[in-house]
Amino acid sequence: MKLDSIFGESERDLAPIFSSSMVSITMGCLWVMAIILLLTWPFRSLSHYLEAFRIPQTFLSTFVGGLIMISYLNLRCALGEIIPQSIFARMEREGVTTFEEERDYLAYEFPRSLLHTLVFHLLLLPFLILGAAITGISYQDFFLGLGILFTASLLCRQAAFFLLLILGRWRVSGYVGSRLFYTIFLFATVFMAPVLNPILLLVNLHYGEGVPIGPIIPSPLPYFLVVLSAILIFSVVNQWVIRRNNRQRSTL
Repeated sequence: MKLDSIFGESERDLAPIFSSSMVSITMGCLWVMAIILLLTWPFRSLSHYLEAFRIPQTFLSTFVGGLIMISYLNLRCALGEIIPQSIFARMEREGVTTFEEERDYLAYEFPRSLLHTLVFHLLLLPFLILGAAITGISYQDFFLGLGILFTASLLCRQAAFFLLLILGRWRVSGYVGSRLFYTIFLFATVFMAPVLNPILLLVNLHYGEGVPIGPIIPSPLPYFLVVLSAILIFSVVNQWVIRRNNRQRSTL
């Protein structure tokens, strides 16, 4: 992996991890996380909350905030929306393909997606650790929460990249389709398939058996089985689509 694909600002890269645009957006997310942490910071001791049969909202707020931001940011990265382009550059994009579209998915874009998602989580980790420690969340629930964040955001990135492969970059259909997937997965599954909703799972980790709203989900295992299976399927499909597109371009 070349350094210019990590630090550059080229149209040939969908989302250079440390490009100026990406760094600016990531810093904005860190500021939002800091504000969330400040607004939910308990200015009284944990024993005071326990005596009132309440718990601080810090864990739930930081993890849900991180989930929404990282998933949406990954979605935008996979669609190539990070590098700023003028309307004329977008109109002239016909025939230009990115490195991610040209190279095998499992050898190039998938490892980059894993690395980029890991970078996002490492940057948010201090806020997530504070949120869990203040709320008194167990180590097991903390790591389950991290797993939910990581898998949900990675799935959003893979789904958006699939739409880019089949619809093309800067297409209205790809923009709408990716946001529709994001909305269904993160929010609509609350009503359609609660056991697969990452936000409800975080709510259950936060409250335990005293969930004030929504169903009590006894185990996150169904979520991990379905989401990891979807990640595997998208990996295989994206690999196949890239190879098919490359064969079609080579015959032109």
